[in-house]
Amino acid sequence: MAIQMLEVTLDQQDLLDTENNPAIDRMTRYISILRDQCSQELNLVNDLLELQQLEAGTLPIELQSINLNNWLQQGVKLFQGRSQSHELQF
Repeated sequence: MAIQMLEVTLDQQDLLDTENNPAIDRMTRYISILRDQCSQELNLVNDLLELQQLEAGTLPIELQSINLNNWLQQGVKLFQGRSQSHELQF
């Protein structure tokens, strides 16, 4: 919420509308980074809370079937760049 309030305040003062200003570009990039980091931290907290509920037995485990072939292909894509940089093959 603080990031949104900062954006609203800067926008109201027309500090985000200046074109071709490196300082403004840098500031909007930093705000974007802050927003992304905040989102990642919120996801981490939610994951930890869900894990705590699972361990306490208060959150039922919902089993799902998955297509293993698609799942493995996605996993391979994630590590393909690293494996190639280390000259490894799957």
